[in-house]
Amino acid sequence: MYGVARSRFRITRSHRRFLSTALLHDQPPPPPPLPEPSSAGAAGAENKSWNFLKYCLVAALTGGAATAGYATYAYSLTEVEERTKALRTSANYTVGDSASGFDKFQALLYSSAMTVPAKLFELYLDLRHLTEEQVRDYSEPSSDKLLPDLHPLEQHVFTIVLDLSETLVYSD
Repeated sequence: MYGVARSRFRITRSHRRFLSTALLHDQPPPPPPLPEPSSAGAAGAENKSWNFLKYCLVAALTGGAATAGYATYAYSLTEVEERTKALRTSANYTVGDSASGFDKFQALLYSSAMTVPAKLFELYLDLRHLTEEQVRDYSEPSSDKLLPDLHPLEQHVFTIVLDLSETLVYSD
């Protein structure tokens, strides 16, 4: 039995060697290494400016969300409307026809720059108004009475109201 196992091992070993050499010869040569980019400094500077822009955008969005959260917590809806009225009207800033070209251009730039924040405040006010309406629907009762008035024919019917708080109710 030892001789049979040994001969099988030799066959398998030589067969494996034959396959490995055939596989090596069938493989294409590796590709040549890529040349080093000569403008590595320019790519690094471009990458840094792109990262800076991303971080500034994230910081602006985080600051806007924090400001909206604080305004929601600290002020009522009417107070926020009063405080932002001047900002929302500044988006429609215009100058007279007798103004110089530079003043007209400056007014156009100012009104364009103030349009986005004004629209964001209007969106915030609309969303807050809708949210407060939804909360009001759940927090205030829908009617003055808990139960409706009885029909005159049902005046003799009694109503029992049970308080089941802290009571386990189950059926077997």
